[in-house]
Amino acid sequence: MWSAYETATEGTVNASATAQVTVGIPGSVFPRIAAIGCPLVGVVAEGLTVPDYILSVSAQARTVAEVVAAVEAQWLPRACLLTV
Repeated sequence: MWSAYETATEGTVNASATAQVTVGIPGSVFPRIAAIGCPLVGVVAEGLTVPDYILSVSAQARTVAEVVAAVEAQWLPRACLLTV
């Protein structure tokens, strides 16, 4: 499924600076990626505990179809979520 997409080799934040969309498991790097302005999709699963402030800066998807739809939508967080 992922063969149609480019995989970052230079590190998540650096790759996100030029990526069309970043997809990953929500974690502490998500707010940094969102601050760059890259659309972001968090792949979430049953039992995964992620703080709300991390989830708020990305689209969330649970299935492959949801991930693909979120990637195509290139969702961005509201600017107020990115301010200190």
